[in-house]
Amino acid sequence: IVVFITLIIGTRMGLGIAAINQVPMSALLILAAKAYVPTYALDRIVNTILGTAIAVLVNTLIWPPNQLPAAQRAVEKLRAKGADLLRLAGRALTAENPPPDLISESRRLDQLVGQTITTVTNAAESLKLNPAAGRLTPQMTDVKDQLALLERASVQVRGIAKSVDEMRTRRKNIPEGALLKQYLEAAADLLQKALPD
Repeated sequence: IVVFITLIIGTRMGLGIAAINQVPMSALLILAAKAYVPTYALDRIVNTILGTAIAVLVNTLIWPPNQLPAAQRAVEKLRAKGADLLRLAGRALTAENPPPDLISESRRLDQLVGQTITTVTNAAESLKLNPAAGRLTPQMTDVKDQLALLERASVQVRGIAKSVDEMRTRRKNIPEGALLKQYLEAAADLLQKALPD
C-alpha cells in the first residue's frame, strides 16, 4: 500500500521517472530500517536537507547556471529563419518550377517562435540565482527586446508567405514577381541586420 500511495503522490507532483521510482524506494527503506535503527527516518530527512542545501550552494556560488548564450543563439536563429522565409517567398514569385512549400515553412517559423520564447524564458530564470546576473542583465534585456520585435515581425513574415503562396496558386506567371522579389530580399536583409546586436 505504501508503494502504491507514494507512486501516486510522485506522479501527481509531476516528478520525473527517476524521482517517481525513488520515492517508494525511500519509503520502503524507512519502513524496513525503522525496526533496526529507530532514528533512520529522521536521519534520512536530515541527509536529504543537507544534500539539497549543498547542491543549491554549489549551483549558486560555484557553478551558477547561465543560459543566456543559448537564448542569444535562439534569437539569432529565429531572425535568420524569418529572413530565409522572406527570401524563399521572393524566389517563389519568380520560380518556373513548382514553388516551395511556403505554408509548411511558415508553420516552422511559428514553431520556432514558441521554442525561442521558451529558451529566453529559461535563460531569464537561470539568471535569478546567478551572482553574475547584475552584469548580464543588460544583455538579457537586449535579448528580450529582440525577441519582442521578432515575434511581431514573424506574424508579418508569415502573412507575406501566405499571400505569396495564394498568389502563386492563382497565377503561374506573376509579371511584377521580379520587383516583389527585390522588395522581399531587401526586407530579409533589414530583418537580419536592423535589430540591435
